[in-house]
Amino acid sequence: DEAVAWAVEAGVMGQDVDALRPADAISRAEVAAMTVRVQPDGRLLDSDFIQ
Repeated sequence: DEAVAWAVEAGVMGQDVDALRPADAISRAEVAAMTVRVQPDGRLLDSDFIQ
């Protein structure tokens, strides 16, 4: 999936594990970590979005 590929390449997800586990549930902590990685200063830029 294009969105998952972007998230891995951008360092938003996939950093804390050896392999992605698409069938597993995601924890609240994992979602929070990805959110901070996407917008570390608390706001999104145009370049943060998939075109």
